[in-house]
Amino acid sequence: MGQEWTIALPVLHNASAEKIWVKDARVDVVPEGLDVVGYGAYDLDDTNGLALLSRPGSPGMPDFGKLKNHRGEKVGIGPKEESDIYYVVKVRITGKITENLTGAIFTYESDGRTYEQSLPFEAALRLEGTTPGP
Repeated sequence: MGQEWTIALPVLHNASAEKIWVKDARVDVVPEGLDVVGYGAYDLDDTNGLALLSRPGSPGMPDFGKLKNHRGEKVGIGPKEESDIYYVVKVRITGKITENLTGAIFTYESDGRTYEQSLPFEAALRLEGTTPGP
């Protein structure tokens, strides 16, 4: 308990013919036993690729605390392009975890209008010695 983990949300791909501006991202469902301690947005080049799951100080993993966090900025994604910036959720284990983090909700602007879109996302963390399910 007390461990903190950084988990990558889905990398965004703009399928439209217009540039979009991503403004925010968040996890839809955070299960009991986990607290969200923050969110971030990091450049794939700065993290040497997509860091799917990491703990601070893990060998070979980026030190997110030393990298530029683009959260709070509008992140532009050109038409038919994939984002160079990916979003993460930072969580702390506070107790027994029996469910998964699910759903990623992104807020973005396109053509002067603001939209929210939910994307499939699921991540499982467990304390050693616990089993999933009720």
